[in-house]
Order: sequence, then structure tokens, then C-alpha cells
Amino acid sequence: WLQVSQSLVSSAALIKANPAALSSLSKRKNSPLHEACKHGVSLRILEHLIRKYPEAIKLQNAKGEQPADRIRNKRVEVAFVASSKSLREFY
Repeated sequence: WLQVSQSLVSSAALIKANPAALSSLSKRKNSPLHEACKHGVSLRILEHLIRKYPEAIKLQNAKGEQPADRIRNKRVEVAFVASSKSLREFY
């Protein structure tokens, strides 16, 4: 839990320092949310990224993948989909 908390604080600090980074894309058109999903960051960090840039949920990379398509952990995928749906309704 401490590691997750530290990661969340670190990601929040990075976002605060450079909010435009959330909408940046890699050469393969991956957003930070695509990368976070691929690398299995905690659900709390995913939720934080979505709250700060909800449009990222629908972004497609060069392969036509949305961030949820890159999640490899099924438990996280179910929670991510539920979270992103509720956040979409909020925004």
C-alpha cells in the first residue's frame, strides 16, 4: 500500500508540474493512460489519470487500441471498465 501511495503521489506531482503531458502521445500514438494500462499500474493511479484527462479513455493508438485494450490483468480490467463508465457519466 505504501508503494501505491508513493506512486500516486509521484504521478500527481508529475501531472501538477506538467498537465499537458497527459495529452501527449508517443510515436505509436500511445497516451500516458495507454502506457499505464499496459504496464499494470495500480487502479488508483489509473483512476487518477482518468479524472485528470477523461478523454483519454477513448483515444486510439496506431494499432486502433484504446487504453482498456492494453490491460493484461483481468481484475484490473473489470475495475477499470467500471470506473471509466462511472467517470464518463460524471464528465
